[in-house]
Amino acid sequence: CITEVKFCLERGEKESIMAEIERIALERKRRHPSDMPSSGSIFKAVNGVPAWRFIEKAGLKGLRIGDACVSEKHANFIVNLGKARAQDIKDLIDRIKKEVFEKEGVVLEEEVELWGFDA
Repeated sequence: CITEVKFCLERGEKESIMAEIERIALERKRRHPSDMPSSGSIFKAVNGVPAWRFIEKAGLKGLRIGDACVSEKHANFIVNLGKARAQDIKDLIDRIKKEVFEKEGVVLEEEVELWGFDA
């Protein structure tokens, strides 16, 4: 349990800080599927390598189960194309893990917690 945090911040010019915030926001919008519902990043990095690299290398962008789909914009995001059910998302996560392991020999671990499913 974290009870206290100390930040050491540097002073800066408001204009340059706002410009940096805008730059970061535009970069996120360019790289992340912000136009569709998603839970954000699904898998943890493996030994410092982002999970999206393994998913993309395995050719899984666009893979779909029901209305749950691996984002074409960022392979570590599962987007809801309209009426995805929780089971669709769970099944897609399992399929991604299976295919990445078979094609890349890498075990992916979820960043998200899945509730209401048998282990």
